[in-house]
Amino acid sequence: MAESVYKTRGYVNENEHEDSRQPLTEEEWSELQEIILSLKPARGTTTILQSSQLLLRDFFAAWMKCKYRSAAVKSDLALELVKNMNQREKARVNKKGEKNVAFSILLPGVQGGNSTGP
Repeated sequence: MAESVYKTRGYVNENEHEDSRQPLTEEEWSELQEIILSLKPARGTTTILQSSQLLLRDFFAAWMKCKYRSAAVKSDLALELVKNMNQREKARVNKKGEKNVAFSILLPGVQGGNSTGP
């Protein structure tokens, strides 16, 4: 949705004198663009994760790519996303220290350990 709003920038700027509403400032347009760039890796990952033929290795690859691509953006929003992804991974380590990351991330009700399901 934010991308759709940003695409109207030219039209909005050209017609601002015909509209009584206050147009967005340059700072607001920049913030909107930053939001779009920050969420772009997550948007692509969401599409991949919705695949009906998703394998565990595909999940891990998409998750890691999203983290690295988000970190590369270096905006506050993108770095907060990476921070939350890291916290989610760390929260999913069972008592023996073995990671059940993929299983527990896919099924958030699983708390690690010897759980057999949500």
